[in-house]
Formats: sequence, structure tokens, C-alpha cells
Amino acid sequence: MVACVAIQASQAPLEMRQYDSPTHAVEEAIDLFRTDENLCVLASVLDTGGSEEAWQAQQRHVEGLLRELGQPGLFITLPVQDMVRHLLTEDVIYEDFGVVAGDATHRSERIYAVIHADLPQPARSVAKKAGNLPRPNRSFVGRESEVARLQSLLIDRTLVTVLGPPGVGKSALTLHVARSLVDECEDGAWWFPVDDCASLDELLARMAREPGMIEMPGVATPRRVAEALGPKHALLVLDGGERLRTDVAQLCEHLLQCCPNVTTVVTSCERLEIEGEFIFNVLPLSLGDDQSEMNEYTLLTSDALNLLYERASQSGVLLPMSTSAIEKAMRICRQADGLPMYIELLASALRHTSLEGLERSLLEVGGICTHADGSVATKASEQVFRAGFAMLPEAERALLGRLSLFTTGWDIEAVGAVLGDAGTEVDQLAELHKSLFERSWISYDTDLDRYRMLKPLRAFLIRRQPSSALHQHVRGLATLASTWTAGLEGARSARCTMLLDQHYADFVVALELALEEPKLEQEAGQLFQCLASYWVRRNILEDAMQFASKSLRHGQGLLFARAAMMAGVVALRRRQYSRAAQSFEDARLACSRLSYSVGEAVALCNQAMAMSDSGHIDEALAVYEDGLNFM
Repeated sequence: MVACVAIQASQAPLEMRQYDSPTHAVEEAIDLFRTDENLCVLASVLDTGGSEEAWQAQQRHVEGLLRELGQPGLFITLPVQDMVRHLLTEDVIYEDFGVVAGDATHRSERIYAVIHADLPQPARSVAKKAGNLPRPNRSFVGRESEVARLQSLLIDRTLVTVLGPPGVGKSALTLHVARSLVDECEDGAWWFPVDDCASLDELLARMAREPGMIEMPGVATPRRVAEALGPKHALLVLDGGERLRTDVAQLCEHLLQCCPNVTTVVTSCERLEIEGEFIFNVLPLSLGDDQSEMNEYTLLTSDALNLLYERASQSGVLLPMSTSAIEKAMRICRQADGLPMYIELLASALRHTSLEGLERSLLEVGGICTHADGSVATKASEQVFRAGFAMLPEAERALLGRLSLFTTGWDIEAVGAVLGDAGTEVDQLAELHKSLFERSWISYDTDLDRYRMLKPLRAFLIRRQPSSALHQHVRGLATLASTWTAGLEGARSARCTMLLDQHYADFVVALELALEEPKLEQEAGQLFQCLASYWVRRNILEDAMQFASKSLRHGQGLLFARAAMMAGVVALRRRQYSRAAQSFEDARLACSRLSYSVGEAVALCNQAMAMSDSGHIDEALAVYEDGLNFM
């Protein structure tokens, strides 16, 4: 190893001087540049091998580096910087000038500029870095912590799968981080979109003929490509790996074996499932604190809100910074569940609609029934999910659609009980569910302790469900509600109470559907009976009265009687005694028509209670005695 200083003056031949240590070489380089600031001076450490031929080869290499720098300045290579770091004075700093490409016999070199108050500061090098990373067409917003974690990971690991559902921003995050690490990759950072390739052969052919990468002649195979990349210090990104998952996994296995200094990153909706793979999960953008006051500072805490405002601005729409506008925008971001691609598409739609119209569209498509004015949100979700959904096996598409009918999430027990009516074996159902989880179409919410899916994905899937699937789902939930309500009196009381709490919103939606569909009258009765018990136990009077009124309008027979009884209980708790007494009388008459003596007895006893509480003691006693006759 020889320390040397290369000097290049304008229109003058290269001059090289040898020194006994890198420190002496740097000191001499500084003195030289102080005497003539028009020089291009480079301090380096060369491996000559003790031969004249090697020394001449190194001279040619250094000459090429100076030619690439192409400007006056004082520079050092990475080995010199590492060797003399502990000897540097406080007033001298070294600025990373990036990687200058080498030639066929010498690898690329990282160059540092020596910066000192007494020295002219060189301009940033314009030499082209190796690689083919695409230039992003939009700014990158938020995700500071994810960027830092992924940067550290790519420095430490050789194979990373950036995992997440469609539209979550895997590619944007990976590209942003890859561009920030270009200077760390001596042989470049390379980007290949897998989803543009019809086969592994096409992907390998693109890699083999990429200028500056390997440019390998002949037939490209995974092994040959990996061996050609073997000596490189590079970053390789395979974007959209789920398109050819098995083939990409095969290629990555060869890269792990042959390329110790190549970091391979695969963006994908599913794991490669190979040894050496490290998973980096990408989540939707942060939404901010639910409880905090909405103002312009909310943009600093919510990446999703920040993205909506920035993309709207790029579309030519300046959203107001008023509290009401920020609140509407935040509700839109919550309906979008923080999904970046979905937010970007919605932001572009603001050119044609208002925040109010956009919010209304999202609410329309987010429910079971959708309407025409939800077209903005419908088109957005179609663009995000359609291609990936079409790639799923038929069985997984069917299960994913049924899972979308759960309103706030689900656990495995609920899936088995509600979806078992589809004729699928429990073990097969569990395997399909596991596959959807591994493909990132569903996630597990540790706070809620159950599985869930993104709201935009749910809206996209609900529109595809036939009425038969909706009917099956309602029947399954009705059976489940009855089972868990019965379990409140047994050993599983605590568990059943928790499950009823978790799935309350599902039962409410199912009851709404059942009341609108004559074919589901029996299920409506089951669900109402279970929910009536829940409403009384939890004292949820508003929901109880709302569904009692709906059931009185739509229901017949026993459902009507139960609804009238529920209306009476609510009125009684609100101390509306006359209304309560009338509702219980309606319930008694309905039970009488059905020859349902127990129901009549309960209705009469409740009616007596209402009369008693209103001060009509004698009438209450007479009604109570009538009730006892039915017991």
C-alpha cells in the first residue's frame, strides 16, 4: 500500500507523488492547494503490489478519477479519510462528494472534498453516478421514522422484503430511501419493475442488458446474473415482486449465495418465504391524535392530512386552513384509512368536487348500499385494488369478499362460525385466511385484538358481493348472536360478553339488512331479540328506540311484539309512563294474536310497572293479576 498525491493542473500532465503515510499525503495536498487553488489535488492510498506495471495501472486509475472530478479542488479517497480521521484538526471537515465510477479493472471510489476556511470550496461534482433509479415525479411526504429504519436496515441486511397491501406506498418509500443511499453504493443503485415483466426470463434479460450494470452477453439465467453481480457493491430493487413471487424468490436465493455486497430489496404484497429474508412492514400513513384540536398544526402530526393538502395543492387546489376545512379533510383521511395512493387519487378529485362532496362520496361507498354520487371514491378504490385483487386465487377472492362484510374487524372464532355456511372446511378456511394475511390483504390490529382490513378495500369489495353472500352473512351473524347471548349465562360469560361488544356494529348492520329483506324475517327476529338483551344490559337507549321503531314499521308477528316491548322498556326508563303503557299493550295484543302466553304475561307485567310508576296503583294491580294468569 502506497500513499500518494495526484496533481492535475490545467493543460498539464498528471503528476503523482508518493508518501510514507496517508497523514503526510493529506498535509502535503493541503499545502499544494494553498499555493495554487486552480489545481485538482487528490490524496489516495494505492495497492501497487510492488511492481512497475501495477503502479502504472494505478496511475491510469487515478487519472480517470481526476478526469471525472473535472474541476479544481482538494479531494481524498475513502481509505485516506478512514485512516487519518483521528488526526484531523477541528477546523478541517470532509464533505462526501459521492461515488466516482471506475473502469473495467478498478472499482468505483468514494471521494471526499477537504473543506477549510482558508481553502476555496469546490463545486459539487456533476459526474453521473452508476445506477438507473427513476426520478420521482412527486414529492415524498412524511414517514420520517420509517425512512430512518429502512435506511439502517438496508445497510445491515442483504435481502429485505418491503411488505404491505396495495396502495400503501411501498414503492414510493423504497425509492425515496434508495435515492438517499446512492452514495453508499459504489457500483450503483438499480431499479427493475417486476410487474412490467411477463416472465423471469424477461426480467433477467432486462438486467443483463442494463447499461453500466453487468451487460452480460448470452442467455441470462438466475445463476449467471448473480455471478456477474458477485463482485459489485450495489443496491438492487425489484419492485412489485408478488407478480412473479416464486421466480423472484429463486433469483434472490442465488443473489444471497453469490453477492455478499449486493443488497436486494423486493417490494411485494407477500413474503418470498426464503431463508435470509428480512421483512419490513409498511403501514398506512399516520392519522394523528383523535382527541387533539383540529388546526394548522395538525398538519405536522398527521402524515395523511399533510399528503392530502400537498397533493391537492399540486393539482391546483388550495385547501383552506380553517378549522372546519381541516376537520373535513381529516374525516376524509380517516375514511381513506391513511392509504397513500387512495388519498392521492381523492386529492386529484378535488379539482372537480368540494371537501363536502368528497366526504359524502366516501360515506356512500363505505356502507353496504352504495349510490351513484359515490362515483369519485368508487373510481379511486378501483384504481388501487383492481389489478391486485384479480391476481388472487378464486377461493381467496371469495373469502376476502365475505370478510369485507364484517364492519369493524373479526377474530378466527367469528370467521369459522359465520362463514362455515359457505361449505368450506374449517381447516381450509383457516389456510385461506392465513394466506390473505401473509399477502397483506388483511392485517391484525393489536390494539383491538382482532383482524381488520383497510376501509377503502372494504368499500371496494362490498360492491362486488352478490345478494346471496349478504344473506348468508346475515344468517351466520344471527346464529352467532344467539349462541353468544345464550353463553352469557354459562362458564363462557366473560368471553361471550367481550365478543358481543366487539361485534356489536356487525349485528346492527345485519339487523338493518334483515329488516329490509323479507327473506330474512326470521334472522331479523333472532338479531332483534339478542340486541334487545344487549341494549337493556348496556342501557343503549338511542339504538334501542331507533331499531324498535324500524321493526314496528317493517316487522310482523313476534318481531313486532318484541319491538313494541322494547319501545315500552325505553319509554319506561325515560319515565314516559303513558307511552310505555301503550307500547306494552301493543306488545300484549301482538302476543295474543300469536297465542304466545309467556309474551302476554311479560307485556302485562311491564304494563303494570308503568302504571304503578305513574301513580295508577289500582289499575296496575289489576293488570298485574291478569299477567299472573298467563304464568
